[in-house]
Amino acid sequence: SLAQKQPWVAVTSNQLILVLNMSTPLKPVLVCTIDLSPTLGTAFGHQGQILYVATGNQGLQVVDLSRPTAPRIQKSTLQGQVSCIFLNPQQTLAYLCWGSPVTLEGKYVPLNLDSNMSLAIAQPTESMDLQILGYVPAAGLQTIALANEAPLALLASGLWGVAVANISDAAHPIVMTRYNTSTAVRAAVFSPNNRYVYVADAQGLKVLEVVQLNPQQIQLRPLQSIPMSGGIEGLSLNKNGS
Repeated sequence: SLAQKQPWVAVTSNQLILVLNMSTPLKPVLVCTIDLSPTLGTAFGHQGQILYVATGNQGLQVVDLSRPTAPRIQKSTLQGQVSCIFLNPQQTLAYLCWGSPVTLEGKYVPLNLDSNMSLAIAQPTESMDLQILGYVPAAGLQTIALANEAPLALLASGLWGVAVANISDAAHPIVMTRYNTSTAVRAAVFSPNNRYVYVADAQGLKVLEVVQLNPQQIQLRPLQSIPMSGGIEGLSLNKNGS
């Protein structure tokens, strides 16, 4: 995970997090090692000198890197599972793959890691924690990708495919459209102009077109499917999408 305002890279290795200073890219320097035992960091989100660590069914860990050689770890008050986390470029909002036994209204829901997953939008607090503002259910949610300069999030599910959510209102995100891929989706990204969606799944690579039907409605239309033996585990695009 790359920090946005610091020359740092966080790398997970078993139950350890290695924080590297990349000021000189060819000579990275180890800043600190963080022991998360017995949990395992699966994804990171940077907010200034704070590192949010998703640890799956162990929830969220918060690491204070204001003193890089003496990092301080605290357990988040956020309940439930956190399997991935992203922050917007302004670092004012966090987007999480979240599974919780308790809704924002305080209702108890038996936790099922497939059916109870949601896209949650949270706000960093002064106590270095995250506070959930709103969420939208997304069964089997695996990962999230944000559109480029547009209030859209791409949701990749291991159960049904991909969906596009409108996240312009952090308290009330809305799923605008879904596309059933008929197989488990492992990753998905927008093209830089947000006109296309690239999907990695157990069968290979799929390319979908994002069609704007009207200001409030979009549709995902299949353009191309490229079979690959064993499927694809993940993907990313360069800045110009070439």
